[in-house]
Amino acid sequence: TLVGPGGVGKTRLAREFGRSLLGKGNASVWHCDLKNVGSEQGVSQKLCEVTGLRIAPGPDDELAQRVGDSLAGIGSILLILDNVEHLVAQVNRCLNAWLSRAPKVWIIITSRQGLKRPEETIVRINPLSEDDAVDLFIRRSQELSGHSSTINPQSGNLRKLVNALDRLPLAIELAAGRTSVLSPTQMLER
Repeated sequence: TLVGPGGVGKTRLAREFGRSLLGKGNASVWHCDLKNVGSEQGVSQKLCEVTGLRIAPGPDDELAQRVGDSLAGIGSILLILDNVEHLVAQVNRCLNAWLSRAPKVWIIITSRQGLKRPEETIVRINPLSEDDAVDLFIRRSQELSGHSSTINPQSGNLRKLVNALDRLPLAIELAAGRTSVLSPTQMLER
């Protein structure tokens, strides 16, 4: 489980890892974004939608078990379950059913908190260091403007800005996109 604040890069890291596995062996990789899901049945339904799993008809309260049976027929698979923080109990119940039936399924969870499962390994994703945050701001600013940036990496206001953005990559990238109309000092003032 990749754990960290929103905007720190958990999803990007999980997807890049999944992408690195494609073409290596027989593993399938599926990304399942759960941010708009609100129930245990919704978790299983979303997974079926993303993977194209065909599930035998049956009672709703046994949907997770039927999904687990279908997953077992696929073989090696990596599921990336993204944005799980609001569904910890529901995802845990699904995982109980899925993993007991499909032992070749590997799962990466992204969440602001762990699931507290005995087999879970927590990997904390922290905000960038101040220097890395400044470098990211400058790189993104240059990429978006199409020319070399005149932003001073030693600027105290730039450092204050990235710290005000909690050194979160998503916030920094969004702010860097505004450098064509606002300087870091103007952003900091706002």
